[in-house]
Amino acid sequence: MILVLHAPTSPHVVIEFVKTSSILRDLRDIVVVITRPGGLAAQSGVPEAWRHAHKSGLPIAVLPELSDAVEIYRPSEIYIFSRSRDWIDFNGVEISRDTMIVFPSGEQPVGKEGVERAKYAGFPEFSRDPGPIQNLTLVLYRYARKVKEGSLAISSELK
Repeated sequence: MILVLHAPTSPHVVIEFVKTSSILRDLRDIVVVITRPGGLAAQSGVPEAWRHAHKSGLPIAVLPELSDAVEIYRPSEIYIFSRSRDWIDFNGVEISRDTMIVFPSGEQPVGKEGVERAKYAGFPEFSRDPGPIQNLTLVLYRYARKVKEGSLAISSELK
């Protein structure tokens, strides 16, 4: 699973995104990508997040654009957490190791350039978008449950 934090400007959001991503017991199928970090997020958040990822064994990449992440990781499906356009219920989404899930930081809009095939998703149980860290937590919980139930196989290698 490719977890992307897109366009953060807050160092706190970057650090918490990586810390939250690393809480699963088995990190073999997870990679975190931070795209288009700006301001203090790039200056202090990314180095601190990288340090935490390195200590916990979580693969991490920092890329200039979301389209770069799509080009490098070649996901089978792309989901962007956003209710600004027609969106689908993420509860019905089948997650695989090559699914890319994009969590916009909310500070800059996500353009469709390079991610034309992306689907917008959200959780209908909430009246508004909870935010990137909260959405990430819900996604990781669903992923961990599927692994525990045996309905999602864990692979032995990352892309």
